[in-house]
Amino acid sequence: MLQRSFLIFIILVLAASSALAIIPVQTLVENGKTYDEQVVEIQGEAIGDILVRGQNAWMNVLAKDGNAIGILCSKEQAQQIKILGNYKNRGDEVLVTGTFYRFMKEQSGETSIKAQSITIIRSGYPTNHKIPQERLIFALFLLLLTGIAILYFQKENKAPPKT
Repeated sequence: MLQRSFLIFIILVLAASSALAIIPVQTLVENGKTYDEQVVEIQGEAIGDILVRGQNAWMNVLAKDGNAIGILCSKEQAQQIKILGNYKNRGDEVLVTGTFYRFMKEQSGETSIKAQSITIIRSGYPTNHKIPQERLIFALFLLLLTGIAILYFQKENKAPPKT
């Protein structure tokens, strides 16, 4: 029984150690030579547009560290993504596992990741950008001031001509 428990423990430790840690995109870019052609895992928001070319697709992922990276994936993997991040939407949160290339020949030398798997962690959603009340009041004040200036200068221009 003790040997069996020890064996299960070893298997669990090996499985946990083989799992990839999420690497910040900035770390990949700054240490490109170290990670070049290595399998990595990143997490971030799917942003922009998905460009489909034949059976492949190109998309961008914006990581929490504020850096984005291009992802080359299959058309089927890209079709999982329903909402892309832009001004109006928060994009799907994705976990991408793939091979990092600091110079991908297929993509004209772009630093990118060739995806092995893409997992949706959290669905995207519409964002609501409220205008702060102070800004609205200030804008109305500027509008009123502009109106007064226009009326004043129109009155100045309509003065009777001097003879």
